[in-house]
Parts: sequence; C-alpha cells; structure tokens
Amino acid sequence: NSQLNFFFARVRSSGIDSDTFIVCGRKVRTQKMDVSAVDKQFVRKYFPSDGELGDREATYGELEYKGLDMMMKEDASREVLIDLGCGTGRTLAHAVALGFRKAKGIELVSTRVAYGATEIAKLPEPIKTRISIQKGDIFTLTPEYFCDSGTPFIWCSNLCFSDANNAQLFQELSKNIPHGSVVFCSKKPQNSGTLVLQKKIESVPMSWARGTVYKYHKPSSPQAVIWPPKVQGRG
Repeated sequence: NSQLNFFFARVRSSGIDSDTFIVCGRKVRTQKMDVSAVDKQFVRKYFPSDGELGDREATYGELEYKGLDMMMKEDASREVLIDLGCGTGRTLAHAVALGFRKAKGIELVSTRVAYGATEIAKLPEPIKTRISIQKGDIFTLTPEYFCDSGTPFIWCSNLCFSDANNAQLFQELSKNIPHGSVVFCSKKPQNSGTLVLQKKIESVPMSWARGTVYKYHKPSSPQAVIWPPKVQGRG
C-alpha cells in the first residue's frame, strides 16, 4: 500500500559483507560487494581538465574505502551518499559496495566523468544501477539536486580549496541542502554558515595520506540557527 509509512533504520553489521535494514519490524539483509573489485575497476591516473576548472584548484585526491567506512560509522542511518567533486566516481562505487542504497556525484572535469561513467557501467547490475555521475559545477547546485535524497550523507574533498571557495561552498550548502543533512569535508571552513561542526575525525585514509575529516550537520529545525546573523542596531 503506497500510503503505508515505512520506517527504515540501517543497523551496521559487525562484518563488511552485508547490511541489515528494519522495514516495518522485519529485518531485510542486502548483500555488499567486495570493495577490492571496485579498486580493480577504477585505475588512478591523471585526467587533464582542458581549462574547465578556470582558476580553481586542479589537485585531485580520493577518499579510500576504509576512510569512508570510518565516516559511515559516525553516521550509519543515511541511505544516500552525495559526492561533491566526485572525480571518476570511485567513492560512489565504494559507497554502494559498503551499503548505501544510492550514491550520486557531480564533477566539473569532463574526462573524469567520462572515465567514471565507463567504469561504472562495467560493475555488476545491482551496483551500477544505484550509482549516478554527472558533469556539473558544485557551486551552482540547486535544492532540487539534493531533495530526492532525504537527508543525505554529503562528502566533499575540499582540502586544496581556497578560503574563498570554501566559504562559497558552505554558503551554497547552507542554502540548498535539506535540514538534517550531514556534511563531511577534509578542510574546516572559516565560516560554515548554518552548518554546525559536530566532530573532528582523525587519521582517515586518503589516497595521499591519512588526514582529518570534519563532520557538519544542518540542524533539523530551520530556527535552530539564524543565518545570516541579525545585526542589532544601537540604542
């Protein structure tokens, strides 16, 4: 019955081969994919940007699947992962392999998107149909991009972003992501807008080294944080 309300709660199992979902009191187990198969499918290599990045930073690194697993343990209730600046989509494939129902990403560099789409198409049917990758600019996303994902788990590798770009990113996220969403990033912004810092996670495996990840949350109540802050008059 389409009018029934289903309550989904992901309970992470002790192993890495499956997830357990609770659907109307009944446990449903979904199989996970061997993450090593993803690593074999996605070969790390240089992709020229052909001027698409403009004056933005071209440095490119990736979150390792063990790093993503660490972050998932900090917030295991999300069903959809969104990767902003997803590169070839390797993290998207890891996300589905580790138990997310859906993963989608956006990337500005055409060659990265083309390679990623080709490799995603080679993954097994239950996996590839749950991943989407598209060319686009993370600074021009609208609320519609996020609205079909409930309260998503958002990842952005922003370590090499300038302070100005980081400020713009968090301003856009403050406006556009649903209340209750979580954002993980690799660089703490000077101003996080309406997003509230919840935790600092140390020693997260990245492609270049172990790094620090910051977890932010957009409060569920629009009134929980006032943004922009009101300026009180004198007198």
